[in-house]
Amino acid sequence: MRPLEIANADYDKLAKTLRRVDFFQPLSLDQLAKAIPYILLFGYDDGERVFKQGEDGDAFFIVLDGKVEVRVSKFPLGLFAKTVATLGSGGFFGEMALFSKEKRSATVRAIGPTRLFVLLKKEFTKFLAENPGFKEKVEQTVGRRGFQNK
Repeated sequence: MRPLEIANADYDKLAKTLRRVDFFQPLSLDQLAKAIPYILLFGYDDGERVFKQGEDGDAFFIVLDGKVEVRVSKFPLGLFAKTVATLGSGGFFGEMALFSKEKRSATVRAIGPTRLFVLLKKEFTKFLAENPGFKEKVEQTVGRRGFQNK
């Protein structure tokens, strides 16, 4: 994993994808624009692990380009893991980490060179504190989905 600079063209893809994430949908374009500076961009090499099943969740991810494989195992040490999804550009995962303290429910690896937008939980929390109107909308959306702040 290596930090990357976000190009102007990448911001457009980011904004379009954020509009598909349910807790960002109720936001105006101005509110959405305020969230973008809190988001980072990282590059991953082929086979590089983004996170491992059972780890603490601390970030939400959006695929800018490339692909990731999502694998789940019912056994310790990730034995006999099964691929449950492959996500490409515009796909997102890990959003529950922003709202709960639950462990990661899957292992995610890059398939080929992949760039991911990353919103860290601590940055999301900071953004919510600085934008009370957004916080209220997020809490309403999260409440409708039945997430619990654990």
